[in-house]
Amino acid sequence: MLFAVVAGALTWSAPAQAHGTIVDPASRAYQCWKTWGSNHTNPAMQTEDSMCRQAFQANPDTMWNWMSALRDGLVGQFQARTHDGTLCSNNLSRNAS
Repeated sequence: MLFAVVAGALTWSAPAQAHGTIVDPASRAYQCWKTWGSNHTNPAMQTEDSMCRQAFQANPDTMWNWMSALRDGLVGQFQARTHDGTLCSNNLSRNAS
């Protein structure tokens, strides 16, 4: 009986996902590009998507350069080189918004 319960629980549980990729789950920069990329001057962005508007106002490059969150040369030291509070920007000032 215990085996059946454990086996049943394992088949019903969803796989774990950790944020850390650019496109799946989507980073904010990538999602903004998908949603507003070709329509980035639409004034509706200000009321419908204030986070994308803030990012675009701070640095328009983030709307198209969503791969800029990647950092080379961390050599497995991502925790030491990405300080608390800077995970989403990957400790890069151009992505601070």
